[in-house]
Amino acid sequence: MAAAISGCCMFLPSRRALSRSGGQGRPAVDVRGQSYLPAVNHISRPRGKNETRARAMGKRPACVLYCVVVGLGKAFMNPLSNILAVGSYAIVAGALAIVLPAGLGLGGGAAVLVGIGFFVVAGLAHWQLLRGRELLRLQNDVVELSVLEQQLRDELAASSERLRMLAKSVSALDVVTNREVLAEMRVLEDMLLKMERRRQNAETRAVENPGPSSGQFLSPPAAAPAAISSTVPLQTVSAALEENRVDLYLQPIVSLPQRKTRFFEGYSRLRDAEGQVIEPAQYLSIAEQAGLISTIDNLLLLRCVQLIRRLHHRNRSAVIFCNISAHSLRDEDFFPQFVDFMEQNSDLAGSLIFEFSQETVRSNGEQEWAQLARLAARDYRFSIDRVADLTMSFDELAARNFTFIKLSADSLSSRVDELGATLQSSDLKRVLRAHGIDLIAEKIEDEAMMVELLDFELDYGQGFLFGEPRRSRGPEEMSREGAKTARHALAG
Repeated sequence: MAAAISGCCMFLPSRRALSRSGGQGRPAVDVRGQSYLPAVNHISRPRGKNETRARAMGKRPACVLYCVVVGLGKAFMNPLSNILAVGSYAIVAGALAIVLPAGLGLGGGAAVLVGIGFFVVAGLAHWQLLRGRELLRLQNDVVELSVLEQQLRDELAASSERLRMLAKSVSALDVVTNREVLAEMRVLEDMLLKMERRRQNAETRAVENPGPSSGQFLSPPAAAPAAISSTVPLQTVSAALEENRVDLYLQPIVSLPQRKTRFFEGYSRLRDAEGQVIEPAQYLSIAEQAGLISTIDNLLLLRCVQLIRRLHHRNRSAVIFCNISAHSLRDEDFFPQFVDFMEQNSDLAGSLIFEFSQETVRSNGEQEWAQLARLAARDYRFSIDRVADLTMSFDELAARNFTFIKLSADSLSSRVDELGATLQSSDLKRVLRAHGIDLIAEKIEDEAMMVELLDFELDYGQGFLFGEPRRSRGPEEMSREGAKTARHALAG
């Protein structure tokens, strides 16, 4: 209302504008001399300031209505619908200002006031209508916000429940992991105790029966132990095992012809007190005579298990071939305990493949096959390597869950026909595929050897051409990690 009145005052005609019309009651004319306002009788007496302005209003009601329209428009004429509504009110008000003087005999000022009154009343009514609509919209918004608030509360409650369940699952997983680590540590502890007893027994026998054969265990050799061709003393091997200085080396096994890494084969390497690597050629004979091969196999297995679990925690996976010697397979103390451990950790079946030599497989008795059957029942797979001939039952191997066979590149390229009298080189892959056995060519050293093997349609290849054995994470880091996890488990 204030905006409308101020707009009217801004556009009211001045006295100078009135003087241009002669101050008479004759009609005002436009630039073409045409009348656009009706004549109003004037009173021939002195006119004051207010009277002059009133007469001017009476003579120019359309101008006044225009001013009112502009003023009110500044207040509530933003949307197009409001503009049209206010415009219609202004038209009606203008019509009243024009019609009333002629129809009812009202003065020009009174007609203008009636028009302004109608316009103001209509504008206020329109404003109330807009206000009511706005209140209704706000009420609807409040209802929608209430619904959204309830939905948000429900979602927060559901999220809280999911977080609680996730925390519970993580806690349960930690408990299971800790139990597994503790079980591994108990196995390792038992194994080390057995190793210590065997070492003491070996030393006792050497003292009771001194001779050339036992002297190599008790006396250090004349040559330096770092030489590859030399044999390290028993004390060095025992110390490396007791102090957990056993490393896991991994060599890739690739798919052919893509040459993508699919598996790894694990090898064990010992380290002396100075950190120098002890190769298998240096310690195997000593370890076999002292009965420590089972200990080395067990440590190799634990290294593989630790690596696989670390990869699983990082959402990665790896399949590792783990060699088991004939000594370990026939060790009545070690291997049943080993099988028990693998049965308790059957989730590793897809990540571990146990490898045996052909000589070991052929010399297995009922007791050994019974232990392997327990592993096969848990879906553990087996591989056979160091194949001297192919005169073996592939049906029996497949039935016992042997899914891989390894042949050296030299055997495949030059003398595969000599490996089996009834099997030709062209039939090898077909026969193996029929039994569900994959062929791995090992000891592929260069591209020339690879070219000679193309006709065999090999599944996988292994050798220095694709990668040499590399050391996995060191035992010191593994021991610290395992000890820390065990301490947390015991504290919990």
